[in-house]
Amino acid sequence: MPPRRTTRHLAGPLMLALCAIIAAAPLRPADRDVAVRDGRLTVVVSGFTSKRGQLMLALHNSKATFLTRRGPFRTGKLPITADTMRFAFHDVPAGTYSVSVFHDENSNDDLDGVLRIPTERYGFSRNPRSRFGPPGYDDTTFPFSGGDTAIVIVLRDAISR
Repeated sequence: MPPRRTTRHLAGPLMLALCAIIAAAPLRPADRDVAVRDGRLTVVVSGFTSKRGQLMLALHNSKATFLTRRGPFRTGKLPITADTMRFAFHDVPAGTYSVSVFHDENSNDDLDGVLRIPTERYGFSRNPRSRFGPPGYDDTTFPFSGGDTAIVIVLRDAISR
């Protein structure tokens, strides 16, 4: 009489085959180790001279919208409550961005000025210095790869450039 076969002797080869099938199966995008696409960009702003008014922020992803009212990628507004303020833009896709901010002391939603010279403090990502006029878009851009990232902007006035 031949020896009786049980399924136990198949367990090893079956497990090996199952592992091979799983290893060879294509992974779904959620399972792969992919780069983070969307993230949180936190803007930390310092250099306030008072706690009056509000902080106005604009996140730009295009030179065409930089320093215009034609629709930055995202905007933010926050009452001034401390010497250093933080604002987070959520669900920001990876890309190249620029941030412009100003301290709207009279809360009129405008950067006030005289003869096109700002009278309210302002700042830009990368904190560029410019001799005459605002910095160019390329001087303020930075790469954002997603995830949780913070940048620091120091406000300045038109006189102390």
